[in-house]
Order: sequence, then structure tokens, then C-alpha cells
Amino acid sequence: MSVAGIPGVLSADVNFASGLLTVDYDPRADPRSAVVALVHSTGHGVEPLDKGAPAVAPPSWWEANRTTVAMVASGAFIALGWALHALGAPVLVATALYALAIASGGAITWRRAFVSVKARMLDMNVLMSVAVIGAAAIGQWQEGATVIFLFALGGWLESRSLERTRSSIRDLLAFEPAQARVVRAGRQGARAAVRRPLLALVHADGGGPGRQYRHRAACCSRGARRIVGRL
Repeated sequence: MSVAGIPGVLSADVNFASGLLTVDYDPRADPRSAVVALVHSTGHGVEPLDKGAPAVAPPSWWEANRTTVAMVASGAFIALGWALHALGAPVLVATALYALAIASGGAITWRRAFVSVKARMLDMNVLMSVAVIGAAAIGQWQEGATVIFLFALGGWLESRSLERTRSSIRDLLAFEPAQARVVRAGRQGARAAVRRPLLALVHADGGGPGRQYRHRAACCSRGARRIVGRL
């Protein structure tokens, strides 16, 4: 099930660059707890940013570092298996180490692939799982372990890059002014305090980025409420 498919959710949008999940929901159903639980079930964390949102416990050390631990463990098992094989150890020993590398390196991938299959979605996690299982089925344990390790390494590097980008965006928004002069239809209004000055500054009657931001700043339907969470 996707977030948009949760009963009570009217719409859901993810901005991967800023790491924000925006959900419009029916307050009578109040699916916020279900949204948080679903995001956690995929192996991701979420931090509600709206007042009145259900409190979420801060991530433990394992939750914050499990991807790194899985990647390092996978690489260590591969290196150890290759070294023992080169020293003449039994093939079964090296194969067992490669199997451990697959299990540890793919710990997050297997989980996300399972969630994608349940949601009837075909993504990279599903395809990678099929590729690794196929490699193991034909006896190519080292190749399968190497593939899952490289996939985990790529995901780790991507997450670090995205976090730096999101941090830069948050630092930029920290300079958001308390007041702004709003321009509508070519007419400048008086300076006034606005809730989201940066969004107001790009307001436009025509197309372009202004339309997107204006839509996100407006309430989608009468009686609906919005919750924003940082992934």
C-alpha cells in the first residue's frame, strides 16, 4: 500500500530534493499515525514537522546507521571470502561468506523490495533482488555478493549526497525574511508579514515555477488538513 492509498489520505506528494512528504488528509479519519507506520515499514524514517502531529521517538543508533553497518559488513564478508578462496580454503567456506555478504548487504533492499511487491510496484529494489537471487541460483555467489554490495554502496553515497543537499536547502530557508513585498499581476503591494515569504515572492499569474509553489501553499480542499514530514 502507498501513502496515497491509506484511508483518509486525500493526496500525498514527496519532494526528494528537500526530503519532505506532504500529505493532505481528512481530519475525521486522521491517518497520520498510519502514514508514519507505513513510512517506517519501508525502512525509511520520518519526522512530522506540523504542530499537533503524533510524536515520533528519535531514531536509535541502529536505525540511524544500519545502512552503513550493512554495507561495511557486506564488503568485509566479500573480502574475507575472496582472501580465503585465494589461500586455498574449501569452496564451501567462501560460498558461505558470500551468502552472508548477500544477506547483510541486501538487508534493506530485501525489505524495500517486499514492500514494493506488496504494493504491486516494480522498482530497483525488486529488480536487484531478482538479479542477486538469480546469480545465487546458478552458483555465482561471488558475483551476486558483489552486485548487492555495489548497490548498497551506491545507495549509501546517494543518501549522503541527498542529506547534504537537504541541509543546504534548510540552511537557505533559515534566512527566510519575516516580511515580503508581494507582487501580483504586475502590482506591488505593501510589505506585510506573510507565512511563507519565499513562496509569496515567486507568485505568478502565468505558468512557471510560481504556479507549482502557489499550489503547494494553498489548501487543496475545504475541511482538509495538511501534515508535512521530513524523511
